[in-house]
Amino acid sequence: MKYGTGREILVEIDRGTALGQLLVEHTEDAHFSCTVDPSSFVENRWIPLAKNKYGSTVAGIIAPREPNEGVVFIFPQLRDKPRFLVALFNDMLPDFAPRLFPHAEGANWVHQPEYEIPEVLNLQQEIKRIEEETKQTIATLEQSIYQEQTSASYKYDIVVVGAMMQV
Repeated sequence: MKYGTGREILVEIDRGTALGQLLVEHTEDAHFSCTVDPSSFVENRWIPLAKNKYGSTVAGIIAPREPNEGVVFIFPQLRDKPRFLVALFNDMLPDFAPRLFPHAEGANWVHQPEYEIPEVLNLQQEIKRIEEETKQTIATLEQSIYQEQTSASYKYDIVVVGAMMQV
């Protein structure tokens, strides 16, 4: 972070997206007191959202390294923080982290097991059965490989000795 103040904030992301629209709406009366220059630790996960008139970043996202990690949002000083946060929590964050907002799943509730159509449930059960069967087959094959390698260990010894004699 670097010291820098100003009121001219230019939204960098697509204004057609929900986050872009939200930022355009709320950065009109916003200001910033620093600019963000990401360190090399997060540089490849850094997504600039808004910049000042000199091209320095004043808002951004640090994307997660792993799917189960959180997202870090950095915003400038917004005038109407409560309204921004309500919109962020109601309209944006459920898409970023749906597991944290199960109540905001919209029309997807019809795909919960208690509402899903029987044919789909049957197909899902068939997938689980095949996955379990495949895991068992793989375990059996891995055990067979181990037994073959163990019972034929003398053959590996012959190959190793032969290779050493050629050196």
